[in-house]
Amino acid sequence: MAAQGVGVAQGALEMAMTHVKKRMAFGSPLSRLQGIQFMIAEMATRIEPARSLHWRAASSVDRGKPDPTLISMAKWKAGDTADR
Repeated sequence: MAAQGVGVAQGALEMAMTHVKKRMAFGSPLSRLQGIQFMIAEMATRIEPARSLHWRAASSVDRGKPDPTLISMAKWKAGDTADR
């Protein structure tokens, strides 16, 4: 579930970045507007901790010592990130 949440969020970020590079407003791409840049940066910043928790949780499973708390944290954070 954590991998799915991170994947959905990453996909949304990539789609948003493609859109703001192509969409024109006030004679230039949306990506040139500082407010849009802040939104993209916030999206990327929310994805990184979700990805990190996912990797840590997966690593604990790979080592044969699953950490239920870490797994739950990864699932919650990734789901919340994808929803935002």
